[in-house]
Amino acid sequence: MSRTRGRGLRYTKVKKPRVLFYTDAAYACHFDAKGHTGVVGGIGEDPGEQSWKQPGDTPKLNPVFFRSVKQKLVSRSSTESELIAVHDTYPKLHWVNDLLREMSNLEMAIPILYQDNISTIVSAAQGLQRFNKMSHVNMRYFAIKQEIDQERIRMPHMPSESMISDTLTKCSGPKHRILSQRDLYMNCTDEEASTRAEELHLTLEAPRSRTDKDSVMTRKRRR
Repeated sequence: MSRTRGRGLRYTKVKKPRVLFYTDAAYACHFDAKGHTGVVGGIGEDPGEQSWKQPGDTPKLNPVFFRSVKQKLVSRSSTESELIAVHDTYPKLHWVNDLLREMSNLEMAIPILYQDNISTIVSAAQGLQRFNKMSHVNMRYFAIKQEIDQERIRMPHMPSESMISDTLTKCSGPKHRILSQRDLYMNCTDEEASTRAEELHLTLEAPRSRTDKDSVMTRKRRR
C-alpha cells in the first residue's frame, strides 16, 4: 500500500469526447473449455489519424467500465470466442453512450469498439453466410453487423500489443505488461503517482497550528 499512495483513478478533460471500448477474449482457457471475456470502456479523445496504430500506443482513456467474466458457452474457435465477447459488450457501449448524451447534451461521435482479431472484424462486417467456415456460429452473434451497417458502432483493428483489455482475460501475465496496463486503467503514470504521493506526504506531515493542538487536548480531557 505504501508504494501506491499516490495512485487512483484520474480523469482528464477531452476536447472531442468519444466512447471507446476495448474487448478481448481468451479461447478455451477454463477447465471446461469455456473462454473468458475482458472489457475496458470509457471516454477518450477521438483518435482520428493519430499514431495509436503503432504497437504499444493507445489513446488516452477515462475509464468508466471494466469487466472480466467467464463465457457461458463453449466456442469452437478463437474467432467465435471474440464474437461472443463482442456480442456481450456492445449493449454496454450503447448504454454508456446514451447516458452521456442525456446528461451532457453533447454531440457524441460514433462509438468505437476495438478488436485485435481480424477474422472477428471480417465476420462481423459480413454477417452470417451459409456454407462457409463460420456457418456453425449462432446467428445472434452476428447482430453486430446491423450495428455496423447502421453506423452506430465502428469496429477498427487494434494490435494485440495495444489491447488494454488483454490482461482481464488472463489469470496472470508478464509483470511489466500488468503494470503498464494498470497505468492505462487508472490514467495515471508513475511520474504523476509519485508527485501525488509527495503532496499527500507533505499534507500529512504538515505541522498543526496551536488552535488544532488545543482542540485535541480539550477532547482528551472530556474523555
